[in-house]
Amino acid sequence: MKLLTGKELARLLEQHGWSLQRGKGSPHVYIKPGNPARISVPVHGNAILKKGLLHHLLKLAGVLIGLNKCCQLYDNLAVKICKNLNIPKLDSIH
Repeated sequence: MKLLTGKELARLLEQHGWSLQRGKGSPHVYIKPGNPARISVPVHGNAILKKGLLHHLLKLAGVLIGLNKCCQLYDNLAVKICKNLNIPKLDSIH
């Protein structure tokens, strides 16, 4: 099962309003105005992120919502992530 690389996750975060605060080396640190969280994304070439770390970072970013792991489907990359993590599609959230 192919998940995501750090580069792909960084691109997803930027598409959802997160901005790069520190990006020299690894990890890249992302912030979002109005959100107290800082997200550290390990970017090591094309290394795949482990499933648990990816899930945690997506939850911090607000891409994953709720305790039942429902996913808001913002774009094709989010659809790919949810499919790879076996997260059910939730059509009722807009």
